[in-house]
Amino acid sequence: MCSSYQALRFTILTFFSVSIFFNISVASIGKTSHDWTPIKNLSNPEVVKAGKYAVTEHNLRAHTSLAFVRVVDGKIKWINTGIGYKLTIAAKNDNTSWRIYVAVVDDAIYMNCINCLKLKSFKGPIGSS
Repeated sequence: MCSSYQALRFTILTFFSVSIFFNISVASIGKTSHDWTPIKNLSNPEVVKAGKYAVTEHNLRAHTSLAFVRVVDGKIKWINTGIGYKLTIAAKNDNTSWRIYVAVVDDAIYMNCINCLKLKSFKGPIGSS
């Protein structure tokens, strides 16, 4: 019983911490909690971590050698298991100029999987600078 209480307490604290951290409230999200909302702070460590993960995971799957540069745009939404990110990422291959990619990453937040990232899609390059 004690561990169930601790797990519930941890889940509630995590939810409120993430809500405050991303400046998201139910009122600001819109009609449902499943709407995409622009990310206000693209240099947020959690956003950057998701962007770096997307590039690393894409490299493993596609046998490429992209290097993460930065997150240039992004949206966030609540999903059933945590947070979904739709990120526009700048990445470069070797010494070439960077190009734009779009990735969707889910970050699961639940008892047995804290900060478990999963790459849902990775598209691009879309353009170059």
